[in-house]
Amino acid sequence: MHNTQLLLNILNTVRYEDTLTTVAARLYLSQPYVSKIIKEAEQKYGMTLILRNKVPITLTDAGTVLLQSLTQIENTNQALAQRLETLKRHENETINIAFNQPVASAELAQLATQLKASFPDNRLNFFERSTSSSENLLLSQQMDIVVGPRQNNPAFVCQSLDQTQVGFLISNECRVYEPGRFIYPYSAADLSELSHYDYIGLSDRSLLQQQLNALFEQHHIQVEEILSLPDIFTATRAAYDLKTTTLTTMAIAATVIQPDEPYNLMMLPPEIIALDNTVIHTNKASTLVAACSHALWQLLSQTRSALVDNR
Repeated sequence: MHNTQLLLNILNTVRYEDTLTTVAARLYLSQPYVSKIIKEAEQKYGMTLILRNKVPITLTDAGTVLLQSLTQIENTNQALAQRLETLKRHENETINIAFNQPVASAELAQLATQLKASFPDNRLNFFERSTSSSENLLLSQQMDIVVGPRQNNPAFVCQSLDQTQVGFLISNECRVYEPGRFIYPYSAADLSELSHYDYIGLSDRSLLQQQLNALFEQHHIQVEEILSLPDIFTATRAAYDLKTTTLTTMAIAATVIQPDEPYNLMMLPPEIIALDNTVIHTNKASTLVAACSHALWQLLSQTRSALVDNR
């Protein structure tokens, strides 16, 4: 045991014992050794710490002040040790991150490597989860961070991203295709031209799919659904290969189609369909999780800005 800790224990025990012999016995030490520690401390500080010439022994004023000071130092050291242990544990903490489908499809591979570079000592687990499960995943602590629509829950910290516009991929085999451009201006008339055109749909039951079905019904569009695939990226890839159409995003289209290839992207106005995403963690999240959440928000914001600039 360190002499400072030992001195603290001796001074503290003096308050409850009558002699140095009983102090030593209570601390499972020999009486000569206890006397030696006290004598060395009194020589160091140049003051008497314990009145030993009468029974019961008592602390002097100097001994009382030293006991209080050593207690504060010990408490500070313990608090420091606990904080360092917490930081050490966080260094190796696993962070579980859930994305909703459009974000996961387009940007996950790049984001995962960039985020890992910022948190090299932590294991990052990425999952694709539906919008409807986001709130429960966070509250049950199955996930530390969720990227998806805003959740109106006071227990959550939400960092908003710019809306993600969606649009229809248009190949040069479609009647409304216009060469020499990538972004195609939206019009209800041109949207109606997709009726009876080969279309690749989404097989999930996401909010996006529900919005899309409502859009088709509103404009009396009856597409020829030739395939139903589980995610937007796969659907975009298939539509590209088959020269047909599907719903996609700028980010996903940019990973599949080169700027000079014969495809248009008919972007839908946000008031029709848009993905309103946020990066969310709970307000009880650890400092590490909060930092990771903010870093992820920054990466997503930068990635989306770069995609818009490049197009």
